Amino acid sequence: MDRGLSTEEQGRLREANAAYLRKDYEAAHAILSVLSVDHPHNEAVQFGFIKCLVKRGEGELAKVVCGHFLKHTESEKIRSAYIGLGGKEAPKHRRPRPATPRWRFLANAVIVCIALAAVAGFIVAQPGFRSLMTDGAPRASATEPPATLEPAIQTAAIVPIPSPETVVPREPAAAAPASTPPSPIRTSRGNPPPFTKEVKWTEREFTAWTTSWGEYLEYRPKNVRRNPQVIVIAHGSVTDDEHALTWAQNYIQRARWMAVAERTGHIIVSPVFDRTRYTRYNRLQGGPAGPDGFVLAIVDSYSDYERPFFLYGHSAGGQFTHRFLLTHPHRVERAVVSAAGNYAFPDPEVAWPYGMKNAPNPNGWLTATRVPLTIVVGSRDTTQNPTNSPHQHGNTRIELAQNWVAWMHQYAARHGNPNCTFQVVVVPGTGHASAGIVNTSANHLLPPERYQAQR
Repeated sequence: MDRGLSTEEQGRLREANAAYLRKDYEAAHAILSVLSVDHPHNEAVQFGFIKCLVKRGEGELAKVVCGHFLKHTESEKIRSAYIGLGGKEAPKHRRPRPATPRWRFLANAVIVCIALAAVAGFIVAQPGFRSLMTDGAPRASATEPPATLEPAIQTAAIVPIPSPETVVPREPAAAAPASTPPSPIRTSRGNPPPFTKEVKWTEREFTAWTTSWGEYLEYRPKNVRRNPQVIVIAHGSVTDDEHALTWAQNYIQRARWMAVAERTGHIIVSPVFDRTRYTRYNRLQGGPAGPDGFVLAIVDSYSDYERPFFLYGHSAGGQFTHRFLLTHPHRVERAVVSAAGNYAFPDPEVAWPYGMKNAPNPNGWLTATRVPLTIVVGSRDTTQNPTNSPHQHGNTRIELAQNWVAWMHQYAARHGNPNCTFQVVVVPGTGHASAGIVNTSANHLLPPERYQAQR
């Protein structure tokens, strides 16, 4: 179910309608593309977004959006628009099957247990049952004491987890020398199949690719360099696999990222972390070669092997981004983490993915502190314990970011790097949505004064 528009979002929708009436379709599109991500089933938002796409000359994309919308809800207005855009037959709305309440599962389990107990009692009460079960076996004396049974499992002592306010940073483990060779690409399920890719569809500057390890979206600017670097955008958690590619496209379509690509001449790619293969991509788990191996394979298909690239991730994508940096620091030129909900702290007594113990590449943590990294969080992003993850130090995303950066500065200083480059930037007046902090994120990932296209 789609939640209703908040007061602020209703105001944004009115602004979009006003811009549309002024024929300022670019401004209306910028607002509605953000609202369409957060409200994929809202008819007013989706219809306005479709109208803007048509006015911008993107009729095919508008038809695709209509088709996706009609699969999840009934709307005569959207259906008419779909047919008007050349759709032969409007997709039928699939009513979602109502979820079975948890109490009903428990009630059914109790009924089954009662029935089984009644059947067992009936069988045991039959006349020949006891003699059948004891024939040929020695009968115990009524006065013989029962044998003592040794316990099979010993109860472990429960160790309480200290609260974030009372935790004192432990002495980090000794870091490896900076010259330690980087670790190879990890695989999560043995030997993955070869990485191959083919075009799924192309529209203007966008190309969707299907690979043997998953899907991803590419945005190639008009003034692309001869040997461009790659900007990787890691999206947040998707709601369903059917719209995962559209979700990735919406992250790129926000005008700021396309403007960055045009300004710098670099290519943008957004890997699709669907819920089937990459459910735990934020922990670097899942897929044929791990989500980090998937990203490395995509980047290496565009440029020389092991050439550094730019990495940005929002929310769950931000969790992925900082863990990727700790594991493959030699592959990242600059990184921005946007509103992550948990972090891997440099604590040798806490297991990965929340600490250093058994981390994929413990030799990379010190090297990572030399890579420019910025964490961007909205000042209103104050949800308490946003992911309920263990071994975190802070109650909100702002506190978590500040404490993690402090821990990493301390870790770097103790192991020979007093100039750790990590920093936190709080954007005033905005919450968790990426639309409110994308401009700040883009400016820190590729500062305009440093990265310009070579004409």
